[in-house]
Parts: sequence; C-alpha cells; structure tokens
Amino acid sequence: MNYLKQKCIVDFLTSEKSSDHPLDKIIPAGTLNTFDAWSVYQNDYQARMFEALSQHYEMTWCILGDEQFHNFIKMYLKLERSKSQSLNDFGLNLPLFFQERRNELLQNGIVDSDNEWRNILDLLNFESEYWQAFHLETFYSNLRPDLDQFQWMLKTNPIDLSKLKLFHSNLQLKYIWDHRIEGTLDPNEVFQKSYTVLHPGPKGVTMTSLSNLQFNFFEELSDKKIFSHVNGEQYGFSVEDWKKNYAILITLY
Repeated sequence: MNYLKQKCIVDFLTSEKSSDHPLDKIIPAGTLNTFDAWSVYQNDYQARMFEALSQHYEMTWCILGDEQFHNFIKMYLKLERSKSQSLNDFGLNLPLFFQERRNELLQNGIVDSDNEWRNILDLLNFESEYWQAFHLETFYSNLRPDLDQFQWMLKTNPIDLSKLKLFHSNLQLKYIWDHRIEGTLDPNEVFQKSYTVLHPGPKGVTMTSLSNLQFNFFEELSDKKIFSHVNGEQYGFSVEDWKKNYAILITLY
C-alpha cells in the first residue's frame, strides 16, 4: 500500500505516467479509459495544491500576474514534494525554491530582471512569515500600562523579541497587502521603499509600517533577543515616535 501511495503521488505531480504505473492494474469504470480516469484525479489534486498556495501568496500573485504566477506554481508542484499532512505547510519552501532557481526563472520569463527577482523574493518571504505567524497560537494581552509602569515591568519581566518579524523592501509591503484582492495597484505607491514589522495583535497578526529610524531601533533590539530597558531618547525619537514603538512592544507581553 505504501508503494502504491508513493507512485500515485509522484505521477500526480509530474504528469508523467511511469512504466510500472499502479493504476495499470485497475480496471476503469464507465466511459473513461485508464488514462482519462487518472487525469481527472491528477487535475483535481493539482487544483487543490494550487488553491492552497495561491491563498497564502496573494501578494506575489498580484505582482507577478496570472500567467507568470501559474507557471511558477506549476514548476513548484512538479519538483516539490509535500512532507506534511497539512496544506498550510505545503508552501513553506516556496521562498527558498524561488531563491535557488533564479536563472531558470529568468530563462522561462517568470521574472524579467534581477530587480524583479529580488522584489518577488521579498514578497514570498513576507507572506511565508505572515502565515506562519498567523497559524501560531500567540497570546495577546490587552494590558496597557503607562510608560513608567512599562519600564518597571521590563526590569522584572523582559520582553521576548522573537515574536517580532522585520522586513525591509523596495516595495510598499503594506500597500500591496491592503490592495492584493482587488488587484488595482498604483505603481507610484508599489515601488517605494518600506520598513514593516509583524507582531501580535487582537486578531492574530498585526502589520505595522515603520520609519527608517524605527526599523533600525527594532532591528537593534532583535539582535539582542531580550529587551529589558527603555531609553527612547538615545535613538532620537520624538514623543510621538516613541509612543508608536511602545504600542508595538507592549503587544509582546
């Protein structure tokens, strides 16, 4: 039975019927021959895999366009093997797959230039991290102490910064995310440098745009892993900027 399963999976994904195909031993029913019956199941499997991937990589689909995105996913389905029973995990290797096949992607016209390749890789990494965080059960506290209380809390209970995911891109990630479904994007908005952080929120994952200064601040904190003191003045933040930083940090408790 394990052999049958393995052969079926390989032939589903490659669209190539091997000489020792297990379904050669099965008598088809109705008006379908063996090849047609196999094609029905194969197409259904590929459609479900494509649906799972497209739901998790809507930003990438929006920027690449229909034809290029479909061709990229077909390439992934042909070469990648799912090792998990959950469809949510099937696309986790998509960013690495894309990164390792730069030349092939350029040759096949899926991306037109190195700049586009880098931009799409940014989108894939961002969406992969977003959905990984989304599927985690992350506790979110409604606690909102004032700044003095927060400083005292940090001394007794430092913040774990591993929940912060930082992204620097030449694309406006949050703008693309907000408009990914409707697909009507203004190029002047899309191709703008952006700094973005993913962090816990009341509905799961919250996406917040940062200034360059804020990004450097959080990046430095993340390198330290643990945050146990607050001194916004040393970074040159205004009162308003520091309030924004504080609003993000407090979500980590």
